[in-house]
Amino acid sequence: MQAVWRNSGSLGRWGLAPALVCVAAIGCLAHTLYSQQPLIQVDVTLVRIPFVAFSWGGHPLHDLRREELMLSDNGVPQDIKYLWTDVDLPLTVGLLIDVSKSEGGRLVRTYQSSVKWLLLNIIGHPDRASLSIVNEQPRLLSDLASSPDELAKAVEQIVYEGRTGRPFGEPCLPPESSGRNSTDDCIGTPIWDGVFHLARSQFIHVQGRKALVLLSDGMDLSSSVHGLSSAIEAAEAAGVTVYTIKYADLCLPSVISEASSYAKVPQRLVQSLGDRGMQEIAIQTGGRAFTQPRKLESVYRAIEEDLRSQYVLAYTPKPSTPPETWHRVDIHIARPRVKLRALARYQMP
Repeated sequence: MQAVWRNSGSLGRWGLAPALVCVAAIGCLAHTLYSQQPLIQVDVTLVRIPFVAFSWGGHPLHDLRREELMLSDNGVPQDIKYLWTDVDLPLTVGLLIDVSKSEGGRLVRTYQSSVKWLLLNIIGHPDRASLSIVNEQPRLLSDLASSPDELAKAVEQIVYEGRTGRPFGEPCLPPESSGRNSTDDCIGTPIWDGVFHLARSQFIHVQGRKALVLLSDGMDLSSSVHGLSSAIEAAEAAGVTVYTIKYADLCLPSVISEASSYAKVPQRLVQSLGDRGMQEIAIQTGGRAFTQPRKLESVYRAIEEDLRSQYVLAYTPKPSTPPETWHRVDIHIARPRVKLRALARYQMP
């Protein structure tokens, strides 16, 4: 599924759509536009779509009106019932950090210091964060937590080619052609497995504003069991926005040389695949892809501004559709020079 840009003066958008909300046989509770109003009870399926609206210059907007928005679900126009901002909900942020050889020791040290800054300046009570790394396989350093001490201890485990923390997901397996069984012989970095399992285990039941931040060069070398498409689908199903931060491959030639006995992969192809994956998962989940930013702190600030500026619209889809059906939702806004970011689709339970 390809997301596109259009001039919002002619009803523009950027690969948009939603996160599923509450389905109830008897009723479900829905948020209202203002926190002082009582909760509204409804007796139908209600779908919530979080999204960010921003000006041509990239600044989030805070004055949208429901009447400015138009919505379609699988091509069928929908009536927007509610529009609000979840100003009081905490942030939930998961960081997945590539510490493999292709990233290089200097970058990993930069990641470590920048994560310390993030936890000190952005993640505060009652926000929560988790830390994971990926080398030969994903490893969890800290579950979702708000304790500064617990998170600080996890940061100290972010080390170059690290094998600290608790492994999760499928175990690393070396290529069959190698004739070896040790994880030391595993080739590539299964970053999409990491995204897939974090989305399904940490974010699927989290409500409110949530994001998964991936710091990597995007070089997976087909190491993931689940792959890019499965990672995107898991993130969409969990309603988690993925932000990617990609740096130039410092050690790519040596990595390709080392892997050459297992897979003949041209350098330009690997770089292209890495770029495509990092950008695609960000666009399809309503996030942003940052490439070689000068300061990680400014990137974290931009992500925070996105999350704390989220709108949520809610509607009852028509007509009814079979269970477990994927829905593509398109949001358009009539206001000129305004763009939107949101998940590309959601799945009915």
